Amino acid sequence: MSLTRSEAERTGRDSPAGVLTALAVSAQTVSVVGPTLGGLLIGVGGWRTIFLVNVPLSVACLVLGVRRLPKSPGGRRERRSVDPLGMALFAGLLAALMFFLMKPRADHWWLLVLAGGAATAFALREVRVAEPFIDLRVLGGNVPMLATFLRQFLSFTT
Repeated sequence: MSLTRSEAERTGRDSPAGVLTALAVSAQTVSVVGPTLGGLLIGVGGWRTIFLVNVPLSVACLVLGVRRLPKSPGGRRERRSVDPLGMALFAGLLAALMFFLMKPRADHWWLLVLAGGAATAFALREVRVAEPFIDLRVLGGNVPMLATFLRQFLSFTT
């Protein structure tokens, strides 16, 4: 979200096509390549080898990040305020949802209610605070960005 916002500010466009394209392509690539590569690594060297793929990916991300991410003006970092309540609500939402999805049973219905309550409180909080944890206002009416995030969500949950 931060990269999308900074690119939107730099270009003056709500939906920076390059960032959204990179996000969509990477999500789809991971969905296609990930299971195949994981299966190959497990077949060749056991389940522990799937963690080895993180080493070259991390190095590549660091190198590309240093080369491609925009520098702060004047070499100074911009300090943003932190939204601890927004972070806690988001963490509560994810935790309740994940615990339900790990063992979805009828007697765990309260986890869905908890996740729904946390999601509602999170959304209400994030649209009202000056510097939110996740700026949900960016998504309002921005169809390309909504489509990109929905596609990502669906690729990781199905």
